[in-house]
Amino acid sequence: MADSSAPPASRTKPDPAGKAAGATRPGRRRGPTTTRAAVLAAAQQAFEEHGYAATSLREVARRAGVDASLIVHFYGSKAGLLTEVVQWPFDLEHAVEQITAEGPGHIGHRLAALFIDHWENGRGGPSVLMLLHAAVADPKAAALLREFLKARMIEPVLDYLDADRPELRASLIAGQVFGFGITHYLLKLDDMTATPGQLTEILGHSLQRLAAEPL
Repeated sequence: MADSSAPPASRTKPDPAGKAAGATRPGRRRGPTTTRAAVLAAAQQAFEEHGYAATSLREVARRAGVDASLIVHFYGSKAGLLTEVVQWPFDLEHAVEQITAEGPGHIGHRLAALFIDHWENGRGGPSVLMLLHAAVADPKAAALLREFLKARMIEPVLDYLDADRPELRASLIAGQVFGFGITHYLLKLDDMTATPGQLTEILGHSLQRLAAEPL
């Protein structure tokens, strides 16, 4: 028979640090959606203020009020975080429809026009420059961005064309697009007097060959 004078058993077992069970750890938020939003906002602000290369995961974590290990858990790396932060200046799925709208003979021109129009007019804000800076600063970021562009835009276009050697073509097209953006808009190494129309013709010709002509 239980001793009626014994104190009632505690329903909450204290942890070794003296905190009640279920207490949240410092630096972590209860809602994963809220946490992710805070991390992305902090990352975008830091990337825009200091550049991709100069921003560390610790700095992003400090701004977001979380542990740096949590960012790695969510996104894998700083390059992975970048792909979530960047807001493309156009809807990629709708872009495929635009690129293929005039038929196979105009794929290269339409693809070039889409990128040059947005770069020239500054649509997408700092995210476009962020992409280019990251590609220059970090090979891992450049590879992730190429793969993202390939999977979401270039490969669907090549499927439409039923092109042979699609993996090689997609890699070459992605490299050409990013290489052109970096050379002309970031490093400014080529002829800056060329008009957007001239640039579209030049880049479009190269992209058309890579997409549709024999390699």
